[in-house]
Amino acid sequence: MACLFHKWNGCKCEKCGKTRDKNHRWDLCKGICIVCGSKCAEQHEWDGCKCQKCGNIDGKRVGAENKISEINDLSILLDIIRNHNVVPIRKAAIDRRRHLIKNMKDQTALLEIVNSDKEYIVDNRVSISVNFKEIAAQSITDMQILSMLAREHEYGDVRFQAVLKITDQSVLEQVALYDDYEQVRCAAICRLTNQTVLKEIVQSNLSYKPRLEAVRKVTDQSFLESMARNDREISVRYAAIDMLTDQSTLAEIASADFDSFSPHINIKALMRITDSDLLHSVTRKAISEVTKKKAIKVLGGYFCISCNHENLPEDGKSITCSCKKCKAENHDYKNVYNTTSLPGHAEKNESYEKCIRCGKEQNYAESIRFTDW
Repeated sequence: MACLFHKWNGCKCEKCGKTRDKNHRWDLCKGICIVCGSKCAEQHEWDGCKCQKCGNIDGKRVGAENKISEINDLSILLDIIRNHNVVPIRKAAIDRRRHLIKNMKDQTALLEIVNSDKEYIVDNRVSISVNFKEIAAQSITDMQILSMLAREHEYGDVRFQAVLKITDQSVLEQVALYDDYEQVRCAAICRLTNQTVLKEIVQSNLSYKPRLEAVRKVTDQSFLESMARNDREISVRYAAIDMLTDQSTLAEIASADFDSFSPHINIKALMRITDSDLLHSVTRKAISEVTKKKAIKVLGGYFCISCNHENLPEDGKSITCSCKKCKAENHDYKNVYNTTSLPGHAEKNESYEKCIRCGKEQNYAESIRFTDW
């Protein structure tokens, strides 16, 4: 029932509870009447950036004299980053906030940052860009939360950070096969141990980078040989060869005839052979002439430039530069730079050439090299 005669206590009647718009008891820092709840504009008593009455800090009022390193409130720091007009202060606030988030232990609080819409800041006017979501994800250690983030979070950077920490093979398999971001897929593949899944990825229609990461973790030698011989991507074939350990298999690949990439695959395999008998077999069996010549060079030999005769070391003896068949000289010159002068040849500090087999030296300008033809 309404009062006939109100008993006012400031803005509110003590008898019926009716309020009036006068005699309010304002909490100006909060902008609210503590009696009736009416609102007004906030009116702090600022001393620099800090209110003398309530202790709040206004990000816009933070000046160079204030120590950003003493602020521990993440929301205040975010306000400074978004609103302050002095760039060095904004950057100092970014560094402080990054430090606080990296050292947070509260997993729930970190998850709130990761899921917040306010934590990714880009300001092209002053070249400020920071993703606090990613920083928070780096600090999360709870495996259940990380597994959820790896599968479901909308930001690829967050999923990537989560994948770097999880060990659950089923989650890693799911991410490796179905994530939209190549970087996230590759990170998951690097942590996979299931050989069946790794082979499935290598044989899939994914782009070459995830398949490349997968083939580097496969241990099945017969599977690797098949990939080295037949895969559609040259980089995957190279990676498969790098993972092969059987010297006989490498010699077979080096000697085989594949396709237009044949010399590259042959030589890649050849350069991993350490057995001299198998290297000699490649010189006899290789389909590619380029591979044969490379194998001979690996063995320390050469083809004569005059008669094309094959010259190879015999019985552990060092080979000479004189062809065994036609006696023509075949020097393998390499540049030597910044030398003192050779009498009658190069000037001081000019380059000259030296044969790596016999040590013969000559002026660089007088050299006849295959690359000159």
